[in-house]
Amino acid sequence: MEVKSQKVRVHLRTKQVQDGQTTLFNQKFTGELTQKDDKYYLRYIEENENGQAQVILKISAAEVLLTRKQEQLRLQMQLSAGQTLAARYHTAFGKLDLQAQTQKLLIELDEVETKGVIKADYQLYSGQELLGDYKLRLHFTN
Repeated sequence: MEVKSQKVRVHLRTKQVQDGQTTLFNQKFTGELTQKDDKYYLRYIEENENGQAQVILKISAAEVLLTRKQEQLRLQMQLSAGQTLAARYHTAFGKLDLQAQTQKLLIELDEVETKGVIKADYQLYSGQELLGDYKLRLHFTN
């Protein structure tokens, strides 16, 4: 099993709509892309007003598994086009079971140039309640 890693620049843009309020996020990070067999792992540290969050994206041909850890918060969700999949959100007060409903997922990877694009449109639900509507646009280059 061959494992290759290299530093990449990550540009992340998200649009989040919750309770009629829109939040835009546009930031750049330095990250690391690791290839292990047919999977890619993109890791970076996200800086925000609440401190730092460690983000890991496990990328395969048809889905993305996103893990985000910040202090006592841990979110893990799987995005796969046209699917509604379980997501878990661990807080200091306990675990919330959520569902991520992915409307659109586009994954483009260029192994030769070490660059890629992930575009995901998804909604998060807690039971039948819509928590938010999200659009994620992530680009990485070496």
